[in-house]
Amino acid sequence: MDAFQFSNNMNMPYNNGRQTGTPTERLSEYMDCPCRLIPQGTGINEVNRKYLSVLRYGMEHGSAPVLIPVTDQLVTYLCDGMGSSINSVRQSRRSMLWELNDSAGQEIIEASYDEKAKYMVYKGISMNDFENSSAQGVAVNCFSSFISGGKTTCDILLAQVPTANAWEIFVWLPIGGLNGAPANSELVAVSKRWNELCGAVPAVVGYGILEYFVPHGKPDRITALEIAKGHFAICPERALCMTQSHTVSELADTLTKSCVWYIGWKE
Repeated sequence: MDAFQFSNNMNMPYNNGRQTGTPTERLSEYMDCPCRLIPQGTGINEVNRKYLSVLRYGMEHGSAPVLIPVTDQLVTYLCDGMGSSINSVRQSRRSMLWELNDSAGQEIIEASYDEKAKYMVYKGISMNDFENSSAQGVAVNCFSSFISGGKTTCDILLAQVPTANAWEIFVWLPIGGLNGAPANSELVAVSKRWNELCGAVPAVVGYGILEYFVPHGKPDRITALEIAKGHFAICPERALCMTQSHTVSELADTLTKSCVWYIGWKE
């Protein structure tokens, strides 16, 4: 790791059941794991360097890094229900880990995709064209959800989540149901499946945004189509609004060229 070490010293005291301090300090307290601050205005190359350094460390030591854009909406959603002690958060995480049933991951994805496909057919859209068009996608190889003009648009927390299973990041950051995102169980299911297929890991988790990083190589076309269907299952807008042809096949082509996958929701 580089000289900028992780720290837990951002923890802030509680005041009548609510944390004091800045949103960044409150979110660091909520995460309850080693965090480092990447301040607003940091260049994207420096963000990438820090993330990749910690990713390598995590792979060797059984932990999972995640970049968390600090926004008031996310801090309010996660932190306002903490109660008077971080112990309530820890208990909630233990319960979520106990309840996780990731063995049904692929079934969850397929059921969600089939449900949305039926609606597409009802609207007169050919699923054959939707899945098999010849549209070409574009490569995405840089984080984008918190970047403008090559610099970060807000404070970023780089947290080192204490789990060797990257999909369990959603136990520490349960954004399921927030701003149009699906349930946490579905986020865990797709993340576990994508990790099995090509090593993809949740790299950016925030309010209405999710970006994955693929450290071990990009998927082939057949695998990419399966993954793209999963993207559509949890976020139809990713194919319908964020591709030129409005097809899952174009999204699949993008995935064959990309080491970063972007998903974004709007209520």
